[in-house]
Amino acid sequence: MQHTLDASAAAQPRAQHSRQPHRERDATSEDFASTVFIVDDDDAVRDSLALLMHSCGQKTETFATPAAFLQAYDSQRPGCLILDVRMPGMSGLELQTRLNGIHCILPVIFISAHGDVPMAVSAMRAGAVNFVQKPFTHSDQALEKLLGTINEALHNDRQQRQRLHNHEHIVDCFDSLSKEERRLLQQMVSGKCDTDCAAAVGLDKRAADIYRTRLMKKMEAGSRAYLACQFFQIRHLLDANLEVCPQTSQEEMG
Repeated sequence: MQHTLDASAAAQPRAQHSRQPHRERDATSEDFASTVFIVDDDDAVRDSLALLMHSCGQKTETFATPAAFLQAYDSQRPGCLILDVRMPGMSGLELQTRLNGIHCILPVIFISAHGDVPMAVSAMRAGAVNFVQKPFTHSDQALEKLLGTINEALHNDRQQRQRLHNHEHIVDCFDSLSKEERRLLQQMVSGKCDTDCAAAVGLDKRAADIYRTRLMKKMEAGSRAYLACQFFQIRHLLDANLEVCPQTSQEEMG
């Protein structure tokens, strides 16, 4: 059985690492073909995943350490990130935290031979799209499931990037927010944890969770990193819409 990725996600054969001089790029340039970035300290895992992606015609780049990936990271390059959880030095979860801190919107798929429930929950709460157990079997069903996860991540990344370029739509989404939701959004994109965000706008945890769910849905944001990118894309257009309103009424939440 031949395994395939969505044709629109497939690109050129496996990329070679090289340092290119900076130049302005547009969304139609070859550089913007989706790339599956693979970060794992196990050579065999990196090579097998890259071979699988290559067999589907999918562009890949592999890294043995999170630090190497961070050095090469370019926010303008679309794709998804396949990330091992346990690695020497910086772990996959720590890299995820670093990427969230710089508003990276690449969908993250975690892989681990040692994953447990709390670790998976932590990764998903921080925005990971899936948590896949190693080793990968060679059955068609297992491989199709993995490829389906990757394909969905690439599709979501393309959609997110297209929406980010539609400033008018983002502003319309923002205009649909209540004053309380706008205040909470401003705290969320500042990098504060959920507890500090709630305290800053005078909400208890339950109320803050309700407002957060509402505003994420209204903004069509799948992660806090994407929400932050939306906000900073239109920050200069908002002006008076960012006025700080009086402390939120707890009674409104019921």
